[in-house]
Amino acid sequence: MRTLIFATTVLCFTVSARESFAQTKPTKKPPEKRPAVLHRFALNPLHVNIGTVAAIRPDGRMDVKQIANPRFLLNRRAAGKTDLTEGRYLGFVGREFVESTKDMRLVSLRVVEVKPGNTAAVQVSADAARRIKPGESILFFRPPGSTTAQLKSVPGYVQVDDGEKTTILGRASFNSARNLSASRNNLKQIALAMHNFHDVHKSFPPAVVYGPDGKPWHSWRVLILPYIDAKHVYDLYRFDEPWDGPNNRKLLKSMPDVYRDPVHGPQDGNYFTHYAAVTGKGTVFENGIRMKDKTENALANLTGDTGLRFRDITDGTSNTILVGPVGPERKIPWMKPDDVVFSDKFPPLGKKGSFAVPYKSGSSAFGPFSFADGSVQSLRADIDMRTLRNLLQKADGNPVGEFGGRQRPRGRAAPRRMQAVEILRSGGKTTARLVGDASD
Repeated sequence: MRTLIFATTVLCFTVSARESFAQTKPTKKPPEKRPAVLHRFALNPLHVNIGTVAAIRPDGRMDVKQIANPRFLLNRRAAGKTDLTEGRYLGFVGREFVESTKDMRLVSLRVVEVKPGNTAAVQVSADAARRIKPGESILFFRPPGSTTAQLKSVPGYVQVDDGEKTTILGRASFNSARNLSASRNNLKQIALAMHNFHDVHKSFPPAVVYGPDGKPWHSWRVLILPYIDAKHVYDLYRFDEPWDGPNNRKLLKSMPDVYRDPVHGPQDGNYFTHYAAVTGKGTVFENGIRMKDKTENALANLTGDTGLRFRDITDGTSNTILVGPVGPERKIPWMKPDDVVFSDKFPPLGKKGSFAVPYKSGSSAFGPFSFADGSVQSLRADIDMRTLRNLLQKADGNPVGEFGGRQRPRGRAAPRRMQAVEILRSGGKTTARLVGDASD
């Protein structure tokens, strides 16, 4: 009897254990359904144009300014040009997508008109217009081999769903194009302001205004304030005290943005300029003026006989440098009369005492410079020193020739991997993602 009870107990336990195991045994999940690829478009980094959204209206009409193309960065003859034309494009929009794709969106657009000054009128969908903000960056690209019908079939607005996995074209090329475009625009505004100053006062502004004590009091950057939309700052500036006097030092925080180069990143609260004139014997700004007394009008003594005029630039205005970049390590307060001094032993670009070359293109470093004719040209760090010295002088009589920097030997270019953008559909949701080489 005991044996029967024991056997029955073991049997019940075994059955119970089997049933319990059967209930807890994991079942195979069905494989996840992969998103359908609706479109795949190649992205050629040599044929993109980058700009800034200036304004956008509810109907989707958008104004884009400061458009630049990375492959034109160092080409003197093509500097400032783009290959943007009217027609259908795709575009990436966002503020921070230079660092990651977390705020990148893909839009289908049509370039309605390409305007002078690297601006364009663009049409996007009304849905995209509600989501795009002025000040955001936009990158135009026309996928190679794509048709107008294919581009029209792309949704008007698609979120790029890649988190921080990849960066578009590499941070370096995007930042260089965007920042260089803004820097060139700053230098053009400075050159235009000097031209307007010349129209009014019959000469260029002096680089420095000396006070009655013979010390440098005022800078050209203050003198041209009325011509760079900063007259409100000019009106608060007192010429009867030095730039760092008790009243004037309060204006340091009011530095116009035109004196900042965006390549150096955010400069919140910083009042150091990134642009300097070339001064010294033989340059456009070789002479200063001296105030007779503590007058509030420092320009009272400035006449055509004391300032330099266009006719004094006998080497040609297109061959004479006015202003160039300096690095933040110079720490020049924007109102201080402190600039780059030319001499017979002037150092190469990028060296201490010379102008900076804050931009990179491959293995080359370069910087933008404004010339006396109002143009802005890029000079490479390896420019021939004799050519550079000729460009810094206004009337030395020496021929300049080509000054884009030494030409690289021609050879077969290394193949470049293209990126691509895929438009996906999954679970009723449309997204986009970047694929391919995303390295710098």
